[in-house]
Amino acid sequence: MGSANVGKGGSCNECCDAPGAPLRNAATCSTKARRTLPGARQLACRRTNGRKLGVRKLRQNGGWLQRIAVDGLPMVALRLAGLLRGIERCHRPVISLAVPCCHPLLAEYACRDNKSMITCEDPFVVLGVAREASRDEIRSAYRRLAMRWHPDRNPSPAAAAEFKRVHAAYELLLDDERLATWRRAGQGGMTDGAAAGDDLVQSLTLTLEQAAAGCQRTVELPHRVRCSSCAGSGRVRHNHSVPCPACSGCGRVVRAGGKTGRCDTCAGRGYLRETACSDCAGSGWRDEARTLEVTVPPALLAGERLRLARQAPLPPGDELKIAGDLYLEISLATHQLFVLDGLDLHCRIPVSIFRLLCGGRIEVPTLNGTTWIELPPWSPTADGHRLAGLGFPGKGKRAAGDLVLHPEAIHPRLAAREDCQLLELLDWRLAADLERRAPLLADWQLQLRARRDGPIA
Repeated sequence: MGSANVGKGGSCNECCDAPGAPLRNAATCSTKARRTLPGARQLACRRTNGRKLGVRKLRQNGGWLQRIAVDGLPMVALRLAGLLRGIERCHRPVISLAVPCCHPLLAEYACRDNKSMITCEDPFVVLGVAREASRDEIRSAYRRLAMRWHPDRNPSPAAAAEFKRVHAAYELLLDDERLATWRRAGQGGMTDGAAAGDDLVQSLTLTLEQAAAGCQRTVELPHRVRCSSCAGSGRVRHNHSVPCPACSGCGRVVRAGGKTGRCDTCAGRGYLRETACSDCAGSGWRDEARTLEVTVPPALLAGERLRLARQAPLPPGDELKIAGDLYLEISLATHQLFVLDGLDLHCRIPVSIFRLLCGGRIEVPTLNGTTWIELPPWSPTADGHRLAGLGFPGKGKRAAGDLVLHPEAIHPRLAAREDCQLLELLDWRLAADLERRAPLLADWQLQLRARRDGPIA
């Protein structure tokens, strides 16, 4: 391995390229930075053991890598891939929290040089897809971003780097083995030390039949993804100048008091090369419909909750957190026939007055369909007719409820004269033995006779 000769000015005369060799003299090497990342900021070299420096800095401050990345300094010269190989075993929790904020080009270099998934960016965030996205959704997002950032189609200087970033994320998501390694390395919000997102409670309305027997339901969740039109930046760069919307292209605006001043939006130029993205209103995020297929178990009552682990949507910017749990709180819709009281089902059934008087078989509704019951000759009861076990189903040690039927007498209209004659004959036969067949009616007749024959006090 060749050593890096460091002069007084702090610049390197040569750089070692031996793969996997430890860094001896230069903690930062501007030559390597210039060779790997054209246009990168040159860094002063130090006569320090790079491996010990990295370990010490990581021990002292877990945000060391993140602080350098925020300052925009490329860390390729640190031989980060080799550095991480030596310390990732004992410092993996620190690295997992610090590296995701690194420069995308650094992450690309580290993955290419070390074949390590630790330093790669979150591919789901790069492509702007949900973690449960299908391969078709991932492929569609990649094609859209590839067409946008391909160097042959986009003249921007950053297009090539962005295209490589998108392509690297796409390859990682389609390779199951690399994706599994990436998850085990602590990315994607799957580490034990990562922060957890908030839980979400959402109402799920079911019918009585669905709650009793269980069902499959599609739940729509609020979900925000990075805007694909602006790649999450909130700004759109145009190939030509467009008039400033704040000053209508004149470069000056009217301020309070009638005075005019320079437009702050366009700095007085009257035109812009970048404008706010119209698809996301400049926020970099847009709402996207996300549906979730849920299997509802049977015998769920109102107020009970169904827990779906790690299915709560994450707010924008928190994609690296562990998703919280989604709780579906069950509510029951008003039923047309049944009223649920505890586990008992109450149902009012209209029955002809003649069937109530004579009794017989009638068809009644249940949660699973209908059934036939034998109705006894009519006898008034306030509690109704109780059918054991035909109410709301039980669960575990909870027994099933009963179906309580409340018959309501229906008096039909008599259109034919023959029907009236039959009823008059029945009434005449009833009057012959009124005290036994209708004691209330007999008592009423006695009161009327007493008022008619005797004086009224």
